[in-house]
Amino acid sequence: MFKFKRITRTSGLNCYEEKERYKVSDTVQTKLEKSYGMRDSQTALWHVPSEQGHYLDIQLLNNNRIVVMWYIYDLEGKPLWLIGIGTHDGHKAHLDVHTITGGKPPPDFSDEDTQKVDWGKFELEFPKCNEGIFKWFPNQGSQYIQGENIIKRLATTLELGCSAIN
Repeated sequence: MFKFKRITRTSGLNCYEEKERYKVSDTVQTKLEKSYGMRDSQTALWHVPSEQGHYLDIQLLNNNRIVVMWYIYDLEGKPLWLIGIGTHDGHKAHLDVHTITGGKPPPDFSDEDTQKVDWGKFELEFPKCNEGIFKWFPNQGSQYIQGENIIKRLATTLELGCSAIN
């Protein structure tokens, strides 16, 4: 039996009735007027409608931190989870990306079998509430190619729709 422990908290949501919101600085607010920006409401599941089979799980956290999990496939067609961790300035996010290799499913899982592998970088911004620009930059020398896609919201987190106040 595995015990799971919370390692992040979604910005704008917690286990209590009171909601904590971060205050947007005047500089960031000026940038947000030109774009929808990074808001709690961007915490959601995203995809490229014309490319079914890979998804982005985007979570905005407190203190302008962000986690993005990109569920795609490797060059052999096997599932690959890329995990980006970084920060945002209210307008654009920059994330360092890695993947984990070597693990086995429970009950044979052992942390000693896994290895964290640096993959590259992500950039993310939201010109609209339900639309984002996702860019990826694999490490030099890898067989992956950099690119970008327009992503669309597939699902949202309860209480964090576009009307959420940030």
